[in-house]
Amino acid sequence: MTFPTNKYEICKTLNGNQTYFFRCVGFCSYHKVYVTVKQAKFKKCAAKHCSAMIRTDHPYWREREIKKQLRKIRKSCGSLQLKDTREEPFTIRCAEIYADYVKRSLSSVYEQFFTTGLHEHLTTKETQLVAMTKDEIVGLCDDWIQSFARNNH
Repeated sequence: MTFPTNKYEICKTLNGNQTYFFRCVGFCSYHKVYVTVKQAKFKKCAAKHCSAMIRTDHPYWREREIKKQLRKIRKSCGSLQLKDTREEPFTIRCAEIYADYVKRSLSSVYEQFFTTGLHEHLTTKETQLVAMTKDEIVGLCDDWIQSFARNNH
């Protein structure tokens, strides 16, 4: 299956309408039509592990994987009622602090932590960094992300 190279190419969707290719998250090989985010969520294509769904390169799939990882981490951390009695992972706490500081969603900040390698750095240096204040954590995260951007661009 080859997808259109032009992101503005018109594609037929599952409900019979037409939309641009860049709005489609996949192709249903059973129905021989493209599927948008809303349609994929409504039909639960990914949740059912539908073998007919061929994924496109769409940000929806990356966001979904990050949400899954966060759910697993939070589950291993304990339920919300036990949050006071059980300590949450240091990296999640840092991600929450940094997300609050930069006014972005936790999932996007956590994705940035993974792509820059900050997640591994925080995990290995956790014993040394636990005593840091919120401002110091934000400064460390900011410096790490900026140095990563300078070195990779």
